[in-house]
Amino acid sequence: MNTNPHLNSLSRIFPNKTLALTVEMLLLFSAGILAAVLHQKLKVPMHLPGKQGILFLLIIISAARASRIPMGATIAASGSAMFFYLFAFDSADILKPMLYISAAML
Repeated sequence: MNTNPHLNSLSRIFPNKTLALTVEMLLLFSAGILAAVLHQKLKVPMHLPGKQGILFLLIIISAARASRIPMGATIAASGSAMFFYLFAFDSADILKPMLYISAAML
């Protein structure tokens, strides 16, 4: 009888728990950056109010749901906020990154 627990695919690649957690946090952070870039550059004509917010939150929430980290959405949203602070897409609105963090904390 096999008593070894079934390993997840991420834990097979990274047998060290700390390394697996670090990689997962980096993937969440990069998903936030991807959401920020797509939110600024992609203009989809869906004719719905709030369509860009829906697309942004779709990426953030799906990345957080795929993760095992409890605060995954906050990590992903902080990735997008840091991207806006560093590269200043909307230099006219300084508080826009706070919007992204508050949306993910809800």
